[in-house]
Order: sequence, then structure tokens, then C-alpha cells
Amino acid sequence: MHVDLCGIRDLLAVDTEQDALKSEAQALATALKDARARHDEAEEARAAAERARAGAVKQERTLNRSLEDYTSKRDRTRTLIDSGGAPDYGAAKKQLDQLVDIVDQLEIDLLEQFDAREEAERIEARAGLVLTELRERVEEAKVAQRRRRPEIEARYSALRSARVECWAALRSEQQSHYAGLRRKGAPVLVDVVDGACSHCHVEPPPQTVVEVLRERRVHTCRSCHCWFRDVRADDGEE
Repeated sequence: MHVDLCGIRDLLAVDTEQDALKSEAQALATALKDARARHDEAEEARAAAERARAGAVKQERTLNRSLEDYTSKRDRTRTLIDSGGAPDYGAAKKQLDQLVDIVDQLEIDLLEQFDAREEAERIEARAGLVLTELRERVEEAKVAQRRRRPEIEARYSALRSARVECWAALRSEQQSHYAGLRRKGAPVLVDVVDGACSHCHVEPPPQTVVEVLRERRVHTCRSCHCWFRDVRADDGEE
């Protein structure tokens, strides 16, 4: 690599590390945000399950009261008929049949409500377990960010100072060219691999390849404008 590219290489190394640190900090923040969002959703789901279970319990109690009431009426009517105390046997018998049907239906409804209440309790229990797990994940994300963030900030601050020095070491035309490549997201430094630019795959003139290989001059790709760092054969590595 030509000596004039050393400063660009050093600046790129600083910028690359800063980019990695920013990405890591953002990933930590995103992980915590996502964990909190999932926790909030789980908390809402658990609250909904709790309301559903409470509603099922309330309905079960209502059915129990109705069953007790109609069972009492049925038994009183049957006792009245059996003792011969019913003023109108036909009307009393008809009323008894109706009460028997009502009690039978209430018992069926109550059995179904038992199942509904038990299912609501299972759902609430599962929701509680999920909420507990997600609460732990939130705490883990907090700990991860709290532990790593100071290190990231300290290193980033140190690199900021180093970048000022690296930037100042470049000539103005290098600074302008470097900034343009970074804005485009280009790799800045590329190799001539098997006779072509490793980034855009356009072939430079043979004389350019020779001068890059012998470190005689600094050249940029005529297509993507990245600086040529070296000449090499394709060995399968990036």
C-alpha cells in the first residue's frame, strides 16, 4: 500500500470502529426497547386473562345462586305435591316439571361454566409465567446496557480525539474525497482482484494495476472512485 494511503487507512479504521460502537449501542437500546414492548404486551394479556377469569368466577357464582334458588323451589313444590297439599295438582305438577327442566339446564350450564372458569385460570397462569419471563428479560437487557454502555462511550470518546488527529493529517483533497465515499457508503479502500476492482468489478487500465502493485502512485477506481490499496489474486477472502 502506498504511503499516502496510510493516513486514509488509519482514519477509516477509526471510523469503522466508531460505526461498530454506535451499532452496538443502538442494538443494546433496541433490545431493551423491544423487551419492554413485549413485557407491556404480556402485562396487558395477563390483565385481560385476569378479567376473564374474574368474569368466569362471577358467572359461576350467579349460576350457583340460581341453581340453589330453583332447586329449593323444585323441592318445595315436590314436597307440596307429595304431601297432598297442592291446591291444584295439575298446575303444581306442571310447575314442578318446569322447575325440573330449569334445574337440569342450570346444572348443565354450571358444569360448562366450571370448565370455562378452569380454562380462564389456566390462561391466567400461563400469562403470569410469560410475564415473569419477560420481566426477567427486561432486567437482563437493562443490565447488559448498564454494563456495556459506559465502555462504549469511553472508547467512542477516545476515538473521537483520534479521529481529529487522523482527519487533520489528510490533505484537503483527500478529506473531500474520503467524505464523499463515506456519504455513499463506499468501502473507501479496495483491492484490484484478478484485474478488477473488488468493489464494483470494473477493470482499471493495466498501467494503473502496475503502479498500484509497485506502490508508485495512488490511484482510484474510475468507476466507484475508491482508492486502490493493493493488487492480489482472488483467494476467496473478503
